[in-house]
Amino acid sequence: MNITAVIIAAVIVGGTGLFIGVFLGLAGKKFAVEVDEREEAILGVLPGNNCGGCGYAGCSGLAAAIAKGEAEVGSCPVGGAPVAAKIGEIMGVSAGEQIHEVAFVKCGGTCEQAATDYEYHGIGDCVMVNMMQNGGPKTCTYGCLGEGTCVQACPFDAIHIVDGVAVVDKEACKACGKCVAACPRKLIEIVPYDMKHLVKCNSKDKGKDVMKACKVGCIGCKMCEKACQFDAVKVLDNVAHIDPEKCIRCGKCKAICPYDAISHQVRPCALACGVGAIESDEQGRAVINEEKCVSCGQCMVNCPFGAIADKSQIFQLIRAIQSGRKIIAQVAPAFVGQFGPGVTPDMIKTALKQLGFADVYETAIGADIGAAAEAEHYVHAVATGELPFLLTSCCPSWSMLAKKFFPETIDNISNALTPMVATARKIKAEHPDASVVFIGPCASKKLEASRKSVRSDVDFVITFEELAGMFDARGIELKGIQAEDKLEDATGAGRGYGVAGGVASAIEACIREYYPDVDVNIEHAESLAECRKMLMLAKAGKKNGCLIEGMACPGGCIAGAGTNIAIPQAMKEVNAFKTAAEKKIPDISAAEEEKALMKK
Repeated sequence: MNITAVIIAAVIVGGTGLFIGVFLGLAGKKFAVEVDEREEAILGVLPGNNCGGCGYAGCSGLAAAIAKGEAEVGSCPVGGAPVAAKIGEIMGVSAGEQIHEVAFVKCGGTCEQAATDYEYHGIGDCVMVNMMQNGGPKTCTYGCLGEGTCVQACPFDAIHIVDGVAVVDKEACKACGKCVAACPRKLIEIVPYDMKHLVKCNSKDKGKDVMKACKVGCIGCKMCEKACQFDAVKVLDNVAHIDPEKCIRCGKCKAICPYDAISHQVRPCALACGVGAIESDEQGRAVINEEKCVSCGQCMVNCPFGAIADKSQIFQLIRAIQSGRKIIAQVAPAFVGQFGPGVTPDMIKTALKQLGFADVYETAIGADIGAAAEAEHYVHAVATGELPFLLTSCCPSWSMLAKKFFPETIDNISNALTPMVATARKIKAEHPDASVVFIGPCASKKLEASRKSVRSDVDFVITFEELAGMFDARGIELKGIQAEDKLEDATGAGRGYGVAGGVASAIEACIREYYPDVDVNIEHAESLAECRKMLMLAKAGKKNGCLIEGMACPGGCIAGAGTNIAIPQAMKEVNAFKTAAEKKIPDISAAEEEKALMKK
């Protein structure tokens, strides 16, 4: 090999490389595009969702536009005020006041409220449905089609179909506008977050046609327009519109609307909470103030998005059953009817044994004991004038309400064992080697069971809803169960505890039977709001001489957070089970049994 040739080749290649390198270096400097450092800084504080809600091709496009002065510092709907403030600092300008906005669906035509012309079984897409005969199955050709095209478009999981209509989760919504663009009927608009009253209708039909199509549609009657003193409401094209800049949130338009076409934008959880425990954090998100909360669970019941949950012990219970532990179940009085029509208490007892429970008791046994004990307490304390009034103790949230908000009434709360605890102690007295699970409708019972004084009595607490899940997991079909055991432990008085007013009536029946010479005055309140009113009246001396029953849930235990059926049906079932009891009230000796259990 000619060494000279090799050297020459190496020099040529190296020289060519050097030349290209120098050329590219000079060209890079000559044609370099200067990058604004502010652009990179802005991109660093943007959320990075690339949702396009700002109108630009992702966050990088918006960052470039802001740096060039082509877009406002508050243009990112996702970042909101906090991000706008940071970008303002980078740009050296004030971000100004940022209006927090959310999407709103202008339709209240749920499955119950809106009429339909036919059933649709095609592709689940609103665009496709809108192309069908008469614009889809709904009689109203302006209403929500309910197929969830907006749901698919939302990058933040902030919109869901609830009862046939799209509903926006205000806390999750970033006002990006994706749902607005996706809706073929242009039903969704961006509105201020704090706007309380909005027209939930977009129909431009005349009043008669609207009434045929929907029970909550705007009929263009102009009553809202006339009621507004601030010219904030205008009826255009037969449908009302509210100007957010003029509206003062007085609610007169809502109050006068004959068809409830104007919505009051309040968090369902906050509306359901009778103690004001649902608050907002600095970003406007819902938070629970534990100082106010009484653990009734009504916020869970009323949240349409399932965003609130309680702690579950179902996993620990299943593991305990699998380990071979002897576990005895007690079922709250509200259990009848919770597992489907035709499913009897005896069938439920058999099914529970198939799950692995050693035995099943009615919690109404403890209710009978409590009724006799509280009857005695009333006779010896209130009737004698020792106490001005007596508050029942079976509802933990009611007791907690009194203790937190009316501490001066603590001494008036009955010291009788709650039905859950009394039954648990009775079970463990008869079965010292057993663990006890309480199965009921109530979220607050989980809190009660965690107390130091109760922890050794009740080992697990699950709801009817959770029990239904256990039956499903094991493939147990209750309707096909052949009942093998009877469940007939309690009297009608104890079984009536599941319905509002049932506690007080049971105690009253005991007083009238065993203390006929004592006059008794009965009061009861259901829902936390009514319970607060009752306690205020009692505090003011307006309920002296009364036995006062309080139930945190409207309707009583049958309306608890862990129930499976509607309140009217549950009430019917509980009352029928109460009536079927062979014995109507407990023996007076039950009060002495309660004293014995108190010592355990």
